[in-house]
Amino acid sequence: MQKEANTPYKFESLSAVYQALGLPKPQHPLISLVNNISNQINFSRLPSSNILNFLKYHTGPT
Repeated sequence: MQKEANTPYKFESLSAVYQALGLPKPQHPLISLVNNISNQINFSRLPSSNILNFLKYHTGPT
């Protein structure tokens, strides 16, 4: 049973990630741009271990 506790949460869509972050649904189901320059999105709301089951492209500081 220990392995199940460490299983990462799998997000299947942008809408699911937005919902987990407390954001409104994205305007387009496949394309989303988020400007978080002011750090208003609380990423600690996401599970500590997660998998995004869709393409993710990041162009910012790491």
